[in-house]
Amino acid sequence: MQITKNGISNGVKKLSILLLLLILFLLSGCAYKIVQDDSGNSGNQGLIKQESEPLTPQAQTPAEPTSSVGDKTEAIDYTQATNFVGENKTVRGQVVQVYYSAKSDTTFLNFCSNYQGCPFSSVVFSSDKGKFGDLNQYEGKTVEITGLVKSYKGSAEIILKNPSQIKIAE
Repeated sequence: MQITKNGISNGVKKLSILLLLLILFLLSGCAYKIVQDDSGNSGNQGLIKQESEPLTPQAQTPAEPTSSVGDKTEAIDYTQATNFVGENKTVRGQVVQVYYSAKSDTTFLNFCSNYQGCPFSSVVFSSDKGKFGDLNQYEGKTVEITGLVKSYKGSAEIILKNPSQIKIAE
């Protein structure tokens, strides 16, 4: 590394210019969206990658207000949940299957008979399972699940940590 007359190396100057260009690029209207990786991890347990996408006029409009826990009129259908990743929403649908994985000690509330192609599911990790009692009570029932909609392997999910997040719809 060679020091110039004013005491700053050429490498530091180049790095400063690159950082300035990066900041200008970010300020020029490029947004980042956080996407779940395909490592099989869910929620904040997995690694994330960033994908840039330009802001469109639609993306710049303010988001709709999120629903409150008890507001039935604001519940969205489970097929629409992928449109609300990153938002707190109440998702409504019929639980087709309650699946317990002994391998991971995790319970899944599936809204489609083929969970792999389903646009939404809900999961209860082993650390929270004891709070819920018998999760099989939800099988065949239409439920409303409230929480942060996350992306997991291309589908939407809500992680259930508290029984107040799920209720049987009337």
